[in-house]
Amino acid sequence: QQRLGRERGGVLEGRDIGTKVFPETPHKFFLTAAPAIRAARRTLELAERGRPQAYEDVLVEMEKRDSDDASRADSPLTLDDRYVVIDTGTLTPEGVVAAMESRVAGSGG
Repeated sequence: QQRLGRERGGVLEGRDIGTKVFPETPHKFFLTAAPAIRAARRTLELAERGRPQAYEDVLVEMEKRDSDDASRADSPLTLDDRYVVIDTGTLTPEGVVAAMESRVAGSGG
């Protein structure tokens, strides 16, 4: 990942991309939403894939994963002070992209 990113650039996604893989990257975004919103989105996604699950089960599983990610000993989910946190709770996918583009354009790059 590091070699390809340095040679070709790009947009990368992952829980440790901005802190471990490319800590020096000029643009870091952390997309979040309230657990209830994320669970509703995931419940819909699973149903559309033919793998329906109860909303309550998805919510419990998501909250456990969030807790596990933040507290694990090996590479816990962390943000440094260069991240821009975007609450996607009320945004469409296009709105998220627009917020990111605005931030990148506003920084001169």
